[in-house]
Amino acid sequence: MSSTRSILGCALALLLTAMTHAAPPKVVYLYGAAGLEQLRHDNPAHYERARRILASAPQICAAGPAALHYAGIDVRNLRCLQSFLLTSNPPQQEIDFQLDDTHYIAFVFVTGSAPALKPAR
Repeated sequence: MSSTRSILGCALALLLTAMTHAAPPKVVYLYGAAGLEQLRHDNPAHYERARRILASAPQICAAGPAALHYAGIDVRNLRCLQSFLLTSNPPQQEIDFQLDDTHYIAFVFVTGSAPALKPAR
């Protein structure tokens, strides 16, 4: 009887845990003009907000997420991956952010800084 209660208790705990975890956000990759054009077609409101974020990305990544509050852009989980650059000319870095329930990932050009070697830590 005790083992049956334990099994039922574990099953109930697992069920409640599964029910309380929200599904992960939808991920959209904004790689190039085609990705933005598809977003404009699928979600015009997100397109406008994402376009403003990507246009300001060099300044945002340099100044940090607080710069978005002044721009009036409602965004969550903004992150600029500055430790990894694509070796294009000019170099690119990854930026990702969340608008409502959708997570966006894009590459933006890094401007305003000359390449320099830095020692590893």
